[in-house]
Amino acid sequence: MEGYISELWDFTRVNVTQSNLQELKEIWAQWDDEVKQNESSKKEKANVSSGKVCKI
Repeated sequence: MEGYISELWDFTRVNVTQSNLQELKEIWAQWDDEVKQNESSKKEKANVSSGKVCKI
């Protein structure tokens, strides 16, 4: 019985670690998207204010 409990703890630890890594990956991707949108918005505003681009 002892070996089964040990394997369960190992599986649980690995599963939690994988879940945490997946969550971090999703947070990083969301942050990356927000940064890209922010940078794009800054460039668009700079172009509009300089008269280069005017979006309708």
